[in-house]
Amino acid sequence: SPEEAEFEPQALSKAVLASQENLGWQPKVSPEQGLIKTLAWLKAGKTTHPHQSQKIKEEIINQSDDYSPEELGIKPSPAFVLQPRNSGEAKPEKPKLNFKFKIPKIKLPKFKKPTKKGKLWLVGAGIIFLWLVGPLVLSAALAFSGVNTLKQAREITDFTRAQKLIQLTDRAANRFSLSRRLLRQADLTIKLIGLKSPAQNYDRLLSIGINLSQGGRHLAQAGEAGTLLTQIILHHEAGNLPEALKRIQLSLDQAYSELSFVESELQSGKQLELDLTSNLVKQYQQLTEELPRLRQKINQLRNILPLVPGFVAQDSKKTYLVLFQNSAELRPTGGFIGSYGLLSFEKGKLLDFSVEDIYAADGQLKGFVEPPAPIKEFLGQNTWFFRDSNWDPDFLVSAERAEWFLGKTTDRKVDGVIAVNLPAVKFLLEALGPLTLPDYNEEVTAANLFDRAEYRSEIDFFPGSTQKRDFLGSLAREIFTKAQNASASDLIKLAQATEAALSQKQILVNLHDQNSQKLLLQQNWAGSLFSPNLATGDRRPILADYNFLVEANLGINKANYFLTRQIKQQLTILKNKEILAVTTVNYQNQSPADAWPGGIYKSYLRQYLPAGASLVSVKLDNTKLNLAQEVDITSAADKFVLGFPISVPVKGSLEAEITYRLPGSLVNKNGLSRLAVVVPKQPGIINDVLEVIVNHPTFLTVAAVNPQALVSPQVVTWRSDMSFDRAFTIDFIEK
Repeated sequence: SPEEAEFEPQALSKAVLASQENLGWQPKVSPEQGLIKTLAWLKAGKTTHPHQSQKIKEEIINQSDDYSPEELGIKPSPAFVLQPRNSGEAKPEKPKLNFKFKIPKIKLPKFKKPTKKGKLWLVGAGIIFLWLVGPLVLSAALAFSGVNTLKQAREITDFTRAQKLIQLTDRAANRFSLSRRLLRQADLTIKLIGLKSPAQNYDRLLSIGINLSQGGRHLAQAGEAGTLLTQIILHHEAGNLPEALKRIQLSLDQAYSELSFVESELQSGKQLELDLTSNLVKQYQQLTEELPRLRQKINQLRNILPLVPGFVAQDSKKTYLVLFQNSAELRPTGGFIGSYGLLSFEKGKLLDFSVEDIYAADGQLKGFVEPPAPIKEFLGQNTWFFRDSNWDPDFLVSAERAEWFLGKTTDRKVDGVIAVNLPAVKFLLEALGPLTLPDYNEEVTAANLFDRAEYRSEIDFFPGSTQKRDFLGSLAREIFTKAQNASASDLIKLAQATEAALSQKQILVNLHDQNSQKLLLQQNWAGSLFSPNLATGDRRPILADYNFLVEANLGINKANYFLTRQIKQQLTILKNKEILAVTTVNYQNQSPADAWPGGIYKSYLRQYLPAGASLVSVKLDNTKLNLAQEVDITSAADKFVLGFPISVPVKGSLEAEITYRLPGSLVNKNGLSRLAVVVPKQPGIINDVLEVIVNHPTFLTVAAVNPQALVSPQVVTWRSDMSFDRAFTIDFIEK
């Protein structure tokens, strides 16, 4: 019937049956029995409270059946029996499991749509956040952008691209300036988050960046004006020479001032590396690692620039005598004069340059000129020649004498004298690079200059030949040609090399123009006897030692190329505060053989001492010289001068020792006294070792030394060299 059909039980699906078989599962209660027990339970009491005892539950379940399945209208289902599997039957296929999972949808809480007032609050909060934090982020980005722009500017070394350099430095300065403005706008934020100290350091760094950018800009402007200046002087192009010089001077002064500020700030602000600005500090340090050297170069240019207007004859015509002095054959002002040149300017433009052989001029000398006694005695010359005119170590004297010889031999008048030693030519070659001499089909460099010059100038040389003139003339012409065609950057290197040679007394200049000569004397470039200012602020009395050693190679060879010397100046302050001084010079002659270009070093050694000094002894390898018969004693330029010949054998050595007493004694004023030791450099010498030792009694205590020295009980020691003129001072306190 329909009612029976409605309650007809549904057969289990094949999938369910298969699962039961695979899992080995069987129901413990048949559906029919389960239904009967359920009805009995409902009939007994419908439901049982959870807190009823377990005993009642069991009684209800175990009651006898009141109804059979048939009475309930249930047709019994066939029994399900698991059949044992035969070994030969195939293993039924396991159901495939489907591991596809659907990610449940997460229902987010629904927010109420913000009201108009809420929207305004959100927008306001965003604006406040940007107002507080945005300027700091943008400020940092601009700062690092400025550093990167300066790095691009640093890569430009050719001042013909000065405009590009100016653009980059301006851009960097603008970015640093904007970064600083943004930083200062964020002052409230900085206070709120407690970054006041890093912010102050950051502001300081941005100021450094601005000055660094401006310094670079002024250097670019100086380079731009320098390019114009060289075009006017060397290429005769139209231009305003005074205006170009003024622009260069102003730009260099501004660059020097700004870069000095940068260096000072970076040196005094090393603690900046300890805070949040350390990364920017490192960027600056990478950018400014060459700053001290750059400032030195700028200062060199500033020193040399004031000489240009008068030297290039801005409003007239001038000619200069140029003496080429070979330092391998050392003479008092730097070396033997083998060639000379004439350099001419007219109205600010290079007019002419020529090189001549010194022997050609000497061949035209008429009459007799009494030579210095050592030249007459050791060279066997009965007359004085142009080539030996630099006998006096004071270039002011020797330059005047060279002019006199030039006038007597060639009837030429000049407006000044310039001495150029071989080391100076080396400096110029280092600045300009190798030069190829077409006449000789060979390359001359700073490294092979001496070898090439001697090979071309001296082999098979005889007085009157043109070999020396031709080689040195070709070299000089190539230097001038390369200088004329050099870029502004190379010309700056050339100017710096010239300044270095002037400072190391490898170029000496004596000019008739009084203003120019005054500048030369102030810079110690005129080759006059070194006389430093030793005065103290309290006008304390000073006792000064002066030890100027001057050699003149009279061996007619180039032995100085193979010669080294070590100089030791030792002073002992006695109990009566008088001073005993001992000068020791150790020579080593590394000449390979007693043949050209080396050989025995035969020299006449002079020592300039303070006026009033008293000579005690002179020893050569522990052999005392007879002071009356073997030592010449004279005076010159308010100095006590002694002289004697020395000889250093091939592959041998010699020690010369001179002992003398200084005039006077240490004078105490207000418990203080000062001792000075002055050791001038002979031009032509490069960097011989110098050691200065002062021994003092126990009642004197060292209060100060200059320059820095090794101070130990009763002994002060300086270790230096002869690259420059040297001066040392000690201030004593008397107990």
